[in-house]
Amino acid sequence: MVKRYAQKAGIEKKISPHILGHTYATQYYRHTKDIETLRLILDHSDISTTTIYITLANIYVENGMKSFKGFL
Repeated sequence: MVKRYAQKAGIEKKISPHILGHTYATQYYRHTKDIETLRLILDHSDISTTTIYITLANIYVENGMKSFKGFL
């Protein structure tokens, strides 16, 4: 169902429920910086599992800064 709706929406990237979950969690963390609430939302028993999203959020920031440097 996810793939069908992605296709209808014109999304060409590979998409799955797992990818949607990662995207949600990464965006949630980027905007709130609240790792404990994210851990509860994702139902992780160990916070170390949730810290994956901190790494992903930091990668997005680094990539954004690399693009920004071209404007200086």
